Amino acid sequence: PSAPSAPSALAENRRPRPLRLDLENQRKQARSLLKAARAGDARALRRLAAVHPRIHSDSSAAAARLRWSLHHAQLVIARERGFKSWAKLKAHIEADNVSVRGALVGAVNRALETDTDQPLFVDPLARSLAGKKGRALHEELRSTTWPPYTAGPPPEQSILTRYYDDALQAAVSELSLTQVVLLGGGMDARAFRLRWPAKLVFFEVDDGAVFEHKEPVLRRRRAKPACDRRIVRANFPSAWTAKLLAAGFDARRAAAFLIPTWLVYFDAATVDRLFRELREIACAGSWLGVDFFSADTIESPFMQPFFAKLAALGYPACRFGVRHPETFLAEQGWHAECVVLGGPEASYGRWRYGYTPRSTPDRGIPRNYLAVARRMADKGKAR
Repeated sequence: PSAPSAPSALAENRRPRPLRLDLENQRKQARSLLKAARAGDARALRRLAAVHPRIHSDSSAAAARLRWSLHHAQLVIARERGFKSWAKLKAHIEADNVSVRGALVGAVNRALETDTDQPLFVDPLARSLAGKKGRALHEELRSTTWPPYTAGPPPEQSILTRYYDDALQAAVSELSLTQVVLLGGGMDARAFRLRWPAKLVFFEVDDGAVFEHKEPVLRRRRAKPACDRRIVRANFPSAWTAKLLAAGFDARRAAAFLIPTWLVYFDAATVDRLFRELREIACAGSWLGVDFFSADTIESPFMQPFFAKLAALGYPACRFGVRHPETFLAEQGWHAECVVLGGPEASYGRWRYGYTPRSTPDRGIPRNYLAVARRMADKGKAR
């Protein structure tokens, strides 16, 4: 949105809209502006008068200082950022959070894969879910991060999607599961594009801002899920399990849980907390699909320029990785089998980098571990 014309005092404070804004920072700036105006600061009063000339002209200087309120200051901040109202500024920031950005980029990757001559999967909703904003974010990543991408999709993302498509569907079929929980799936459309048993309940758990973008697009496309799809608005790592249970999840029945690549952005304590909570609602026999960065990938000097470029674009730091994923998951109550992204089991002829077996020492070798696991019964606890 563009701001209406304003007197010179506003013009001198107007700056090009930053690519990304922080809501709490904008609130602090509004409070600081109000405080300065009430203290009689001339520049602060000019900024307020530029947006609220009526209050300024109808009052003496002393009276005007007392009449300014926080919502007046917030409107000034919004106008100076190029928005017509504080509500529009707030909506822009909330829609531009990390969860939404990552979700939109993922949708672009799936759209690009769908358009290839021999796609590993077909996602007919991906292009609509990505939208213009997703394509702009993807182009930003394409031009500034390593490795440089050509016109096609990044192979690692396509491989991950196909691998867990197959693994998830196999688990539901072979284990006769009737519940699937997708944690932080973003613009994922598995509930729509894959075949599911008629009575399957598919829970999507993610940030509310993700669904604010996703659901209107699905309605416009008149998309019909192939199962009983239920959305659960929860911001990780806040208490998501209570909201999942409120949506109808039955913790007494085995379920399939899928966690796409985002654990890497949390610290170890937060990841441990999430797995403790998962352990409480996943009964014995449940299935889990999750992938991990190797700890040595995160610590590798070779990867630091890549991580620095991501940080410069406003993406969170990569923080969590494991060296022994089977051991980590066993400590969390899961019996796991793991493969390496790009290995014989997870390549599909798309992996364009070298493959180093796990038997080779891990230090300095970038790896992603793809795990599938079954929930073990807790000792002394019947489930």
